[in-house]
Amino acid sequence: MGDKGQGADPGLENFERTDGLFSLCGLNCGLCGFRLQGSCNGCFKDSFCAVSCPRVPCSIRHGNLQYCFECPEYPCRHYYGFDSYDTLVLHRNQRRDMQKAKEIGIDAYLAEQRRKVGLLNRLIEGYDDGHSQVFFCTAVNMLSVETWHRYSTGPNPRLRAWRCRNGPDTSKGR
Repeated sequence: MGDKGQGADPGLENFERTDGLFSLCGLNCGLCGFRLQGSCNGCFKDSFCAVSCPRVPCSIRHGNLQYCFECPEYPCRHYYGFDSYDTLVLHRNQRRDMQKAKEIGIDAYLAEQRRKVGLLNRLIEGYDDGHSQVFFCTAVNMLSVETWHRYSTGPNPRLRAWRCRNGPDTSKGR
């Protein structure tokens, strides 16, 4: 979303979003440790993210887009270079994830994200020792659903041993 129509920033009261899994700028909010810990409530009206994000006024100026990739000017100056210095995995994957959502369609992308959120919840409920939440968030965000499924259900003796030491064994006799 470029600089056309810059003028005065439209008010945040005009910002409307319904998606809590995938942010305007391409963060997978459902897989974020900050959100799980209650320190972030996503990019909804009046949230810290919406108030501080330079993309929100831009979205409003461009018709209240739900995702930046919907803009004909995407990728714009907001996206140049940001992924080369940020250490948060969710930020480093923004452009890649936005491209995937654009290619497969937002409904298919959100369905995949819901599967990942379900997996993350199962990992946290079954294996989190109180110190592994960020690790699980990072791992689920980085790997595909198919990869997780293959390693969590297949004949993998290392994972089965880890399950026995660190959580419930759901392998049903394997």
